[in-house]
Amino acid sequence: MVLNSLEFLLVANKGACLKSFIPALKGYAKSLARTALRHARQLRQDLPFHHWNVKREDGQLSLHGVKLSELRQRFSFPLHVVDEERLICNVHACQHEGDVATYPVDLFYSYKTNPVPGVLRMIHDAGAGAEVISEFELWLALKLGVDPSRIIYNGPAKTDESLDEAVRRGILAININHREEIQRVRAAARRVGGIANIGIRVVLPGGWAGQFGIAANDVESAYREAMSYPELNVIGIHCHNGHIYDSEQLWINSVTKILNILGELSNSLGFIPKLIDFGGGMPIPTTRKLSWSDMRQSESLSIEPAQPNPDATPSLEFFSRSAGALTREFCLARGWPRPQIVLESGRGVTGNAQLLLTEVLTTKATSQPYSYAVLDAGVNIASIVVHEFHQVFPVNDRPGAAGNDQHLYRLAGPICHLGDTLYPSWRLPQLVPGDLLAIMDSGAYFIADSCSFSFGRPGVIAVDAKGSVRELRRSESFEDLLALDT
Repeated sequence: MVLNSLEFLLVANKGACLKSFIPALKGYAKSLARTALRHARQLRQDLPFHHWNVKREDGQLSLHGVKLSELRQRFSFPLHVVDEERLICNVHACQHEGDVATYPVDLFYSYKTNPVPGVLRMIHDAGAGAEVISEFELWLALKLGVDPSRIIYNGPAKTDESLDEAVRRGILAININHREEIQRVRAAARRVGGIANIGIRVVLPGGWAGQFGIAANDVESAYREAMSYPELNVIGIHCHNGHIYDSEQLWINSVTKILNILGELSNSLGFIPKLIDFGGGMPIPTTRKLSWSDMRQSESLSIEPAQPNPDATPSLEFFSRSAGALTREFCLARGWPRPQIVLESGRGVTGNAQLLLTEVLTTKATSQPYSYAVLDAGVNIASIVVHEFHQVFPVNDRPGAAGNDQHLYRLAGPICHLGDTLYPSWRLPQLVPGDLLAIMDSGAYFIADSCSFSFGRPGVIAVDAKGSVRELRRSESFEDLLALDT
């Protein structure tokens, strides 16, 4: 059949120049590849609503009884919507009070993940501390009234001014990022006449290296140096591998390696930690990183990436309980006092507690298997979806439309740039201008990575379990975009 079709193409193109034949052959090859790959695997399936607190009621998507389409009457779009109930549940899941089998585990939320003050206040009200990585984030935590004993300062670029402030305030820990920082923190302590509480960031094999942390084979000498200075109170260890822990064993291996390093430090230096900071990397169950082949097939062959399997993802409770249990077993075997155990989850806490509402501005038919739908949200505010799976739902059902009436769309943003494509391939009911879509799991790095590229950034609202709506951040106006210009 394939040979007959190729023969037909050759006959049809007899006498035509090779230049005109090649595009036809390429198009046919793509069609064959597309058909073969689609038969080789199942089509993408929408993830069930029960993974979030959203529901389809009377043909409309709602959150705690609030019809999302009706928010268009009160707020500018695009718009981030925070689910307060899910947010607080995630905070509590990362915390563990301890029992006969586990030590307590504390959450210090990663400010860089979602630096919206209204969101951070809710997280702190639920009992979490602050993990900050810049002078701004340290300032913000203090401005929000976070007790200094509930602040951990990480990152490779701490300014002298911020180190002075951190020591002066007596924050819980300044985690030394690299060897040269030891002398900088010591100098800050001497300038303000205080003692700096410090941990040291360790890089495990296979974890983030580069500008981050101190290699495991150099850790002992770094601790030895830091412990020799009276201005430094060495209390702990820090490790953030940069992995997304999508399997339980990956997390257990990481925790075990950190504890083993502490055992070696105890044997050689007599160091016993008061603080063990296991870092972050807790996953969002309903997202996954797209592979290179996922992105190429979606772009070139119009094949949608497969959905993740949320039921196979470790729960937030697993991370906190296992960290507490493994640390308890380790410490009791050595007769150590109980340390403070910290998780720095950001993604896992706010990721699935927020969604982004966007409007279809226009559509465009093409000769390709897909049509374009141009949204008011682009890579300026949702760049994460280019390399990460995020579920998209239509907010409203169209009256009379068949449930299986699906069309393939390339969802593009509003920026005048070819790179502004969010979803190269995604099946949806037929779209028309004015339709609303919900991009799920927008609570991790959407806002932190956003920029004002020709358009203002979206506002943020929160919906509580009773359906009350309040504004956390208004949308940027034209005046806001020029506010710093003189």
